[in-house]
Amino acid sequence: MPYTEAVLHEVLRFCNIVPLGIFHATSEDAVVRGYSIPKGTTVITNLYSVHFDEKYWRNPEIFSPERFLDSSGYFAKKEALVPFSLGKRTFIGIQF
Repeated sequence: MPYTEAVLHEVLRFCNIVPLGIFHATSEDAVVRGYSIPKGTTVITNLYSVHFDEKYWRNPEIFSPERFLDSSGYFAKKEALVPFSLGKRTFIGIQF
């Protein structure tokens, strides 16, 4: 069963069900990595870029379910997998 779960997670990473997260607006002025972001600015999470970022994934352009298995062959969740967006409104079904 761990390999099946790994395949499902790799499909979610590789196929990008939702390539962009839910649009949000900043509620106050902010500075992120030195960039000034005024209150009311629309902010969009680029989930596609996270799922193919070499900082988080080795050879991201290759479909490889094994990236979700540990050295013992057990499923290993990856925090960089965010197929349904980020934050408390990530996925309504997660609460049930």
